[in-house]
Amino acid sequence: MLPGLIAVMTYLAVLSAASGLAVYNVTQGWSTDLAQSMTVQIVHQDRDERERQTEAVLELLHRTPGIVSAESLTDNDLIALLEPWLGSGNVSDDLPIPALINITISSEIRFDSRALGASIIQIAPNATLDDHQQWMGRLVSLSKALESAAATAVLLIVMATAIIVVFATSARLAAHRETVDIIHLMGAEDLMIAREFRHHFMILGFKGAAIGFLIGLVTLYAISSLASDLGAGFLPRLALTGTQTILMLSMPFLIAVLAMLTAWVTVLRNLAQTI
Repeated sequence: MLPGLIAVMTYLAVLSAASGLAVYNVTQGWSTDLAQSMTVQIVHQDRDERERQTEAVLELLHRTPGIVSAESLTDNDLIALLEPWLGSGNVSDDLPIPALINITISSEIRFDSRALGASIIQIAPNATLDDHQQWMGRLVSLSKALESAAATAVLLIVMATAIIVVFATSARLAAHRETVDIIHLMGAEDLMIAREFRHHFMILGFKGAAIGFLIGLVTLYAISSLASDLGAGFLPRLALTGTQTILMLSMPFLIAVLAMLTAWVTVLRNLAQTI
């Protein structure tokens, strides 16, 4: 039953590790994008006044050092943003939609968003500048919480796997106690006996880990396919870097090594206690 138990543990470890790494990569990308962007929102009932303030803000932004680009969203862009929430065709012309300006700032220049916000308010009293700092703080906190939960899950799975191997090794050693005693009498050393157990449990560990790993990959592929069917903009793309992919692919070998070392130490301790 040991390969089956290790397969289950490996499967859970694959899902936990992949989830944690994917969350880290996605939030890192979001944080980078948000750190280099800001948004100006202009709310006014009168359309002409709203457009006047928008033009004034755009003129100020184009003159401000450190701003790479500043673009006002068109009515079609704003309607496209609202339709997922209000439904297609439900955005009427009389709906008071605020003007939005997307700003991209340079990553090489230290930017003072408070000073820019004060300058914008002077020329456009109905405008507000959002530098996404509050959203970024919440995003980072959520990301770290999810990453910590995934790391804790992987650690607990590793500990549970080691405990399973300890019990399996002790049970196998007890079942072959008479044979081990005879080999001892024939002059076999503890290291020689431990090597045989080490090799055996390494093979069992790798078999179980390989099975669990393959099932985990199939599950991740299925989840990724279902997420892509929902649309590219609805869920972020879950992708791993090259180093992370290598780490994931090495998981069966790492679990096999864990099983080998655990069996090795368990046999040596059991034999030492019987002498």
